[in-house]
Amino acid sequence: GSAGWMLRVALESVLGLTLEGGDTLVLRPRIPDEWPGFRVRYRLPDGRTVYEIEVARGGEDGTVRIPLVRDGGMHRVRISLGSHTEDTEDTEVRSP
Repeated sequence: GSAGWMLRVALESVLGLTLEGGDTLVLRPRIPDEWPGFRVRYRLPDGRTVYEIEVARGGEDGTVRIPLVRDGGMHRVRISLGSHTEDTEDTEVRSP
């Protein structure tokens, strides 16, 4: 219904969250300047694997690609936009 379409618009248009090729999650956030960041919990189409994604604004918006693991587990991803370094807890990504 219409609620499903609104969720899809929010995920794809504002948060820039899309699944690419079935094995990569792509984030291209276009969030308002007033937002310090956002969090989203995304369950993969396998119905078992979950990604908890936290995005912090550190500068300009960017594009981040997250290789997916389909293991039925919970994966935490932290992304800092506008930074040039990468580090991992489960997965921590900083976009240029």
